[in-house]
Amino acid sequence: MSLKSQYRITAGRLMDTLDNWDGLMNFRVRMIACGGTALTLLQLKESTKDIDFVIPDIREYQKLIKFLGKIGYREKPGGWAHTDDPLFLYQFWYGNRVFITDLLDSPLHEGKHVFIKEWRHIYLVSVEKGKKFCENIKLSAF
Repeated sequence: MSLKSQYRITAGRLMDTLDNWDGLMNFRVRMIACGGTALTLLQLKESTKDIDFVIPDIREYQKLIKFLGKIGYREKPGGWAHTDDPLFLYQFWYGNRVFITDLLDSPLHEGKHVFIKEWRHIYLVSVEKGKKFCENIKLSAF
């Protein structure tokens, strides 16, 4: 049964999707949430339209992309989407690059990320600087 698509995805719904992926996976992958995705998962933003992840290891990235194809995701302009939810675009980068920005340090190094959750196959973090930057914005908005 497919859920009716909404324009934006919440942290809860995204975590449900990752729970489902983890239950179907037979490999490990480290994922770094970026941009609005990180803000949403860190409860600093209510929802996001695009879902952005960096996969630092090229082999993990390749396995993830192959896996997504097998479970019904298709590449389209701007990212990967599932036929049951075509409005949500999942964007994946590998290595230390997000779109056209190179990260100076690996977010997987100690002190460079905020832990979000570890499943059996997925290890999910966000970039540390993003949280500190957003906390400053959040505090200055009041």
